[in-house]
Amino acid sequence: MNRYQARLTRDVVTRYQPIIAFERNGKPMTIRTLGPLWLVYPLDDYPRLQSDRFYETMVWQLTDIEVEP
Repeated sequence: MNRYQARLTRDVVTRYQPIIAFERNGKPMTIRTLGPLWLVYPLDDYPRLQSDRFYETMVWQLTDIEVEP
């Protein structure tokens, strides 16, 4: 919503399988709670993702996704 952009490689998506969340703790996310959509990684499953490199690609208030071949 604020025009922030992040680029994920196919390898990162395939390896870590980020999800696009629309709920947080069972409740729909609103703009106030960083929704309505948020791209997140399974950080508990892959502790090595807990770094600025990956945090910067967890886009909240997601509005568009462009997939390149």
